[in-house]
Amino acid sequence: ISKRDLGEAYANMVAQLCDLERSYNFVNKTRGFPKVCKKRPAELDHWVRDGRGRGAPPVVSNVSQFATTWNDWWSELQPVWRHGKDGLLREEYGDNWELLYAPGANGMLGPVACLYWWGVAVLGEDESSVEANGPVAVWTEAVKDVTWVLEGLI
Repeated sequence: ISKRDLGEAYANMVAQLCDLERSYNFVNKTRGFPKVCKKRPAELDHWVRDGRGRGAPPVVSNVSQFATTWNDWWSELQPVWRHGKDGLLREEYGDNWELLYAPGANGMLGPVACLYWWGVAVLGEDESSVEANGPVAVWTEAVKDVTWVLEGLI
């Protein structure tokens, strides 16, 4: 999730993930997110089955479809207090993060890994190909939201 430089915001999100796992004392529970979440991106399923990085990383070939699937899944994972009429709220932190308490490989690593593959797809091979590779703004907002959640969990 860090082979390619995806910018300062992404690097900050990865640092927050490390801080969160440190706060959990690097416990690796087998329990992940609630089973009610059925919309997980297929790329994440393949990555987990392939040993989380032991094989070739997933490639996001349809950025628009991946963005929709990821956003639906991410929204489904969120506590009720985050849901507003215009989408996910980011004004203040609520007091119940139980749905997102999942230390280790089956927790927040999944959404962050997805954002890495998505970022590689939208940013292209180098900065000069950004325009040709899709909606960077949607990915950037997703990175901001995951960072916000990681900060709340810490």
